[in-house]
This record gives sequence, C-alpha cells and structure tokens, in this order.
Amino acid sequence: MIEYLHAGQFRDRFASLRVDYEQWYRKDIERIRVANSNNPTGKPPQLIDYCLEYHARTYIINGMFEALNWPLQCKDGLPALIPEAPVESLEKGTRRFLDYFGLSLTTRKPLIVIEAKRPYLQLPSDNNLPERITAGIKGDSIGSEWNEILSTLGDYIHSTAVHYSYAPLRAVITNGSWLILFLNPAQTFVNGNPDPGDIIVYIDHDEICKKAAEVWQYLEYSNIAGNTETRSYSVGDLPFCIDASKIKTITLGLRLVYGNTPTQRKAKPHINILPVVLIASQDNVWIYVKDNHHDGFDLPHKYQQLADHLHDVNVYSLELLTEVAQTLQLQINLSPITAHYKQEEGMFSKFRGVNDITAYPNDGTQRFILVTGATSHFLSETPSVVDCKYHVWNNARAEGAAALDGPVVMASLSPKSFFEDNLAHHCTHTAVYAAKTSQLNQENRQKCGCRSNPDGAAFCEIIQFEEFLCCRTCVFESICTNVALFHLPCHT
Repeated sequence: MIEYLHAGQFRDRFASLRVDYEQWYRKDIERIRVANSNNPTGKPPQLIDYCLEYHARTYIINGMFEALNWPLQCKDGLPALIPEAPVESLEKGTRRFLDYFGLSLTTRKPLIVIEAKRPYLQLPSDNNLPERITAGIKGDSIGSEWNEILSTLGDYIHSTAVHYSYAPLRAVITNGSWLILFLNPAQTFVNGNPDPGDIIVYIDHDEICKKAAEVWQYLEYSNIAGNTETRSYSVGDLPFCIDASKIKTITLGLRLVYGNTPTQRKAKPHINILPVVLIASQDNVWIYVKDNHHDGFDLPHKYQQLADHLHDVNVYSLELLTEVAQTLQLQINLSPITAHYKQEEGMFSKFRGVNDITAYPNDGTQRFILVTGATSHFLSETPSVVDCKYHVWNNARAEGAAALDGPVVMASLSPKSFFEDNLAHHCTHTAVYAAKTSQLNQENRQKCGCRSNPDGAAFCEIIQFEEFLCCRTCVFESICTNVALFHLPCHT
C-alpha cells in the first residue's frame, strides 16, 4: 500500500481521480448503460443503473480515502476502512450496513463513519449549509431525502457508540465530489447538541482540492487515530512533532513481535524485538521513536547466544537514545520502570507497561510495545537470585511443586515457553505459575497495583507471549515482587 506523506500528495491523487473518472471511467459507464438499455425508453433497468452508480462513486471515494491513508486492503487481518460493515441499529432493531467504517489499526476503536451517496445527489439548496444541516438534524425539514440521510447517519453514530462504548471521531457524507464533514459526531448525534461550527461542507471537488490541507488535517488516518493510539515516529520526525520543552518523561522500550517459526518437528515461538525510545509530553500524550528501516533482533534459540544478543540490543538502544538526545538537544535522564508504575491508575492507563498493539491476530502473530525503563531489554542476562533449584522440573517434582506434568524440553508455543527446562531463564514452580495466571478483578486489583491487563486477564505482565520465564530475569521483577499478593519461592 502506498503511504501518502502530506496534503499535497493527497490533493494530486484526488485531482487525478477526478480526471480519470471524467475522461475514462464515466465514458465506460455510459457505454455499458447503452449496451444494457435494450428497451423502448433507452434507459437501463433500475438494478443495472444502481450498480453502475455504485461503481462510479466507489471509484472516487475509495481512492480519496486511500490517499488519506485509510487502507482498504487487509493489514494484520483487517483493513482500517471496512466497506459495508454491519451494525445493530438501535433505532430500527435490525442489522444495518455502514457504507464505510474506519477503525484504529491498533486499538480497534471506531474512528470514522462514511456514508457514500450517488453521484447525482445534490446538496441541500441553501447558502449557509452548516446551519441548514444543523436544522435538519434537529428535525426541521430540509427535504425528505436529506432528512432521511441525516437520521440514518445519526442512527449509525449512536449505534456504534453504544456497541463499542466509544463514538467515532469523524463522520462524513460524500458523493465523491461534495463532502460534508462532522468534526464531533458524539456531540452532534449522540448528545443531541449539534453546532454548525462542527460541520464543514466542501461544495465540490474543486473546493476539496483548494482546501486539501484542511481536509488532510481533519481526515488523514494518523491525524484521527493519534487521538486513540500511541504513534510512532522516526528520529528525523521529532523536531516537527514534539516540543522538547514540553517533554515530561523519556524512557526506553521495545517493540516486540511474537509469532511462530515452522520446524521439521513442530513450530517454535519466534520473538523479534526492536528497541524504541518512549516519550511522554506534559499532557501525557505518548509517542515512540524507532528506526523504520531496522528489522529488529531475533531472540536466539541457542542459549549460548543470548549474552551476545543482549549486548547487541543494548548497544543499538543506546545509539538510538543518543540520536534522540542530539536531535532534541536534550540531556536525557531516563525514567526507571518503577516510576512508570507509580503513576495513578488513570494516568497509567494512557500508556501501560505492556501495550498490545496487534491490529488483529493473524496466524498467531501478536505485537506489543513494552516499557523497559532504564534497561534496554525485557530480559536480564542472569537471574537476580542465583542457583534457584526450580529452574529444573525434576527438582520441583521432587517437592510436589511442578507446574506441568512433564518438563518443557524445547521452546514451545503451548504452553508459551521460549526457554526450556534446566535453563536459568526458565521457572517451573507451580505456585509461581498459579500467581502469574491468577485473574485480575475488582476485588483484588487495588492490591495488585498498576497492571497492564484488564479485569478477567492474568496477573503476569508478559503472559501473552511468555508463561514460564523466571521472574528474576524479567524487567518487571521489581514491579511484581512489590505486590503483597505475589511471593516467589526463592529469596534474595
């Protein structure tokens, strides 16, 4: 998929869509109309006419929103913009279909609802269209068709807000030439308090081109999704997207991809990590800085290679941090992971210690952003408590404390265990496993401190990609061992 980088590229693409449509596509449609008009009136059957109009509008509308970086192609299982998305209507009590429904690729929160209209539909005839449309939303007559259009859009917005517990941030009605933009659908349709100032009307494609920068600002994917998800930038982007004087926190982190690698015997877990620098502004908006051209580091399955892997990751992480410091002209004091977890729950929830950014699970592949504080990896080279006997399944079994019926003899996807039995990074104690898998709930959550997982999920911060890691080798050790409910059988 082509990524459009600025409003000028959007304008050029939209203008070319109009030219192509007028010079080629519409003429093809007219020829098809004639070929299918085998009746005395010279008009095609209604169904054929509807289909042709559908193709005409989607040719331009699809291209317009792809140029605003709303991919219609699948990415990690689902596209960002879904045509004909079903929603249970609160008004009708039936299933209705949104022409286009846009979601965040990472949080899956609803971002935009787009209603596509036939090319020949005219805007309501009034000089002050935002006020005219506002009146129609409030129930004044602006023409039966337009009153129905606004009522339907309102039902879509309200139904989506109820089903997702989150209202879309934008709504659009367009026929590919004119475009009506609702900047605050929740206020306009859910709260029933429409304001003409929240409605922008572009009366034709020429005005869209002339005001391409404004359209880009309000409708480009990342400009909307940035309100719901943590955004990534390269080092070169930083001076243009963040004010160094308003930075609150800088800490290290990892982008972690968990998947599987087929082998002759059975699939093994595959973990790829890429160090990132995490930056929070004073209003607690988080971004992460990464090298878009680096493929990341694969966690090695050969245990003797682990030390070299940790060294390479640390060197790379420090180089990235140095680049960030030089670009922002800052003296950076890294915030430790303990400081991140000492925030109030409401502040912590804006950026958790482990953030699942998987757009949609595809073949078991999951993606995360981890906070690692002042360290560069979620693993340490050696345990903080040495010579623990519970790295070995036989030792745990001898005491009746083995978590599994048998040892993990090789890296495993089920259970999720990258490290095998008898290695210093493996723990096989049943009490530790029971604590890791214990469910968070309203009764115990206050005693567990800030946790990344929601109620009903497990206590362990990294259990989504690792179940049997020795806690003494995990970056979250100090966080978890500070919780009164969590006790380890080994002692410092």
